[in-house]
Amino acid sequence: MRKDQEGAVIEAEVYGRGVLMWLLTQGSMVEVLGPPEAREEMKQMLSEMLSKYIV
Repeated sequence: MRKDQEGAVIEAEVYGRGVLMWLLTQGSMVEVLGPPEAREEMKQMLSEMLSKYIV
């Protein structure tokens, strides 16, 4: 873990989608930095969520 003025970076080895679902509960307070596959999956999940609200 490292901190700076913008916040903290936490590295963890995780498996499955559960962690992405948990990260979604943190709203705009988090950003998935990597790996690229997890970042893409998060983007896909957010896109699907947003499509429910845009008419």
